[in-house]
Amino acid sequence: MPALTFQFAQMLLLQLRCRDHRRLHRFSKSTEVARLDQIPVEERLRPEAVIEAIAATGKSAFYEKNADGILRRLVPLL
Repeated sequence: MPALTFQFAQMLLLQLRCRDHRRLHRFSKSTEVARLDQIPVEERLRPEAVIEAIAATGKSAFYEKNADGILRRLVPLL
């Protein structure tokens, strides 16, 4: 999940608590992996596999390719 780094996840939780979605959106634009092409394909995180593993435990899980998609999913849940 290139757009969802640990730093972004921390900021997401903080911003959702503060309900400052515009600021979160601006922040998320800077969280992309800079040189994804330098990570061998076989070593990259496969988001679909992570979601399948989480769903197999009976928990709700989803994957969105960008911050806009993440926000569209999470904001209604607040």
